[in-house]
Amino acid sequence: MYADSAWYFANEVIKANHFKMLDRESFKKYNEYAPDNAMQTETIFAVKFVTSDGTDYSSRIGSMYAHIQGVGWGEIYASANYLDLLYETGRGNDAREAFIHPQYSVDENGNETPVLRFVSNVYNESGVQTGYIYKQLPVQSKTGDKLTVISDVNSQLIEATLVNPANGQYRIFYEGNEYVGYEDSKMEESAGHPMFYIYKCSLQEGVSHLHSPIISRLAEVYLIRAEASAKKGNYQDAVADVNVVRGRSLDNAYLYTSMDATNAKTIIMKERQLELAYEGDRGYDVFRVGETMVRRYPGWHDGLIEYPATSPRVVQYIPQSEINAYPGVLTQNP
Repeated sequence: MYADSAWYFANEVIKANHFKMLDRESFKKYNEYAPDNAMQTETIFAVKFVTSDGTDYSSRIGSMYAHIQGVGWGEIYASANYLDLLYETGRGNDAREAFIHPQYSVDENGNETPVLRFVSNVYNESGVQTGYIYKQLPVQSKTGDKLTVISDVNSQLIEATLVNPANGQYRIFYEGNEYVGYEDSKMEESAGHPMFYIYKCSLQEGVSHLHSPIISRLAEVYLIRAEASAKKGNYQDAVADVNVVRGRSLDNAYLYTSMDATNAKTIIMKERQLELAYEGDRGYDVFRVGETMVRRYPGWHDGLIEYPATSPRVVQYIPQSEINAYPGVLTQNP
């Protein structure tokens, strides 16, 4: 029943043809358009903010993600997991990379330092894993498919082997474990976290952290119809809708050629994560399909804790104002 209704209403929006998907280059500047800008043909519903709503942009959501025009804390960065998804098809290929702005460090001469960057496990004195941390090991030399990097433990040289030429990934054995990381330049860090700034909630009309939160846009409607079609067993229609969204950001070579009951949920949820990042959907998506929230990467969170959809932490509190206004007895969620 829910799939039928979701498909029907999504289809009504799409076939009405009131909205159009932005092309690749315009989409890369999606955050810069106000909802009512003539260029903004994709937004269906947004809460518009304008400069007269206030000038303290340091308290806006975008200020958490980036320091722009001298404004913003810039302390919450794109996760290692999300970057891996973006880079799967080769670095620089996915248009959605345009919203991620790595902050590279330079020396006094303006030169960048080549490094191998990877996520390493962290252990306590008893050998128990306690978390994750980024490593940026300087590259001493590069020969063929080999990198020689300098360890941060004892300055010994470690050889890393190329495993994915498309995105510059190398395999390295470091402190007893095998990791895969990226050849890149050294980045600025905050508390050990490379500063992958996120611009998706900033720079509307060129103003540092002016942003109009998006409630709905056409790309999501296509993904809703895709998910509903898959649940109804119409996999050909589902993959076609996923590819409408994916094909805007990637070349045809990276489109999906088929979908079935074994991979439909994985494909659709992955595309939702890529497309709707930083729009407030991820938590709801994970839990509504009964999955576990897994965040095994560095950050300000505890990367070892996992939250299944059945966890009491997933249940939202009912606002006290709603409890007070309810005519009967409304019991607070546990």
